[in-house]
Amino acid sequence: MIRPRWLARAKALSPVATPRARLLSTTSTAAFNGFNRSGSNDDTQWAIPGRTAPKTATATTPTTATTTATTTTTTTFTPPKLSHPKPNDEFAQWRKPRAQSPAKLLPHELVSRRRAGREFSKNDGRQDHMLVVEGLSPSLRSSDFSRLAARDISDWSSGINEVHQERDPWTLDPLGTYRISFSSHAAATVYQAKLDRLFRLAQLKLRSKTGLWANSVPASLRSPAATPEDEVQVFTLAPGSYAPRGGRLNARFSRVKGKWPWQRLVDMLVRRSGFTVEPAVVLLHMHHSAISATDLQAFIDADGEVRHEPWATSKPYHLATTLHENQALFTRDNTRVALKDDHAFRQKLRNRFVIVCESPDVAWRFIRSWNQRTLTREVEGQTKRTVLTASFIEV
Repeated sequence: MIRPRWLARAKALSPVATPRARLLSTTSTAAFNGFNRSGSNDDTQWAIPGRTAPKTATATTPTTATTTATTTTTTTFTPPKLSHPKPNDEFAQWRKPRAQSPAKLLPHELVSRRRAGREFSKNDGRQDHMLVVEGLSPSLRSSDFSRLAARDISDWSSGINEVHQERDPWTLDPLGTYRISFSSHAAATVYQAKLDRLFRLAQLKLRSKTGLWANSVPASLRSPAATPEDEVQVFTLAPGSYAPRGGRLNARFSRVKGKWPWQRLVDMLVRRSGFTVEPAVVLLHMHHSAISATDLQAFIDADGEVRHEPWATSKPYHLATTLHENQALFTRDNTRVALKDDHAFRQKLRNRFVIVCESPDVAWRFIRSWNQRTLTREVEGQTKRTVLTASFIEV
């Protein structure tokens, strides 16, 4: 009779299966240790190494013709328990440790940690990639600033992106304030340190009475890339006689901002001109006498006929028209105002024009041809002469 191991008192499934169950039950030991051909279970050939046959005891009661009762007591084979590693121990080296609860901080430590977190987040998102230098000469060019930037290929990320000078939005007078934008705040910091160092070298050279100033330069102002004489020679931003407040150049960091108000005016004129590839802007200033925009355009057209090639320029824009434009274009993000009651202010507006050229090459040819040119015209029987000054505007 087959009895499942997990149910020792189970009865036979059917009376028909009883003889077969007796046969299987009597050979349960041989199933594990094997049996020989003679029927004994002493054959070691079929024995499983490391296992011994369990002892069995069988008791049989008399049977009758109608009923057969068989009682078999079998000691079932229990396999040894294998020591399997626990899942927790098996993956212990890859398992993350439990997060411990943070230790309680004192009140002043908690305040210090919060302050440090705010400073870190502020510096991490910092966009102070612009250096604003004030009080310099208004005649400087962007090349004067780029000349001092890093020249090594490995320092390409420390170069200057753009240089723009602030101008009065109505008269377009240069104001000597420059915006120098960089690719990172670190590059702006390095450039400011170099400006201060070169300016101090220029001051040492000016104060030297013997001309042997290079020998007395302290080690903190020297650079392994060049000699002090070479560095002072390329420094053209400010002379050594310049005495700013505090003895240093007035430079400060700022976020990358939008365009100056005068740049928005120039953008409007460029859109009106129709030159979209690489336009350039030229400022014209009339001395001794004022002429109208129509007369100035007539002089330009006549000169184009003489040279058998018309000038690729737009019509002159009279700066006096700025007072009639949308004033929000000039006053937005700007602290300067139009001095309409000032005579010098109105004189500048009356004598200045802006023209847009097709390209920088055309602009420079126009400047070479028209700068300091004398324009002669007859007004009511009198000859009036006007001297024209042309200058390039970096946009």
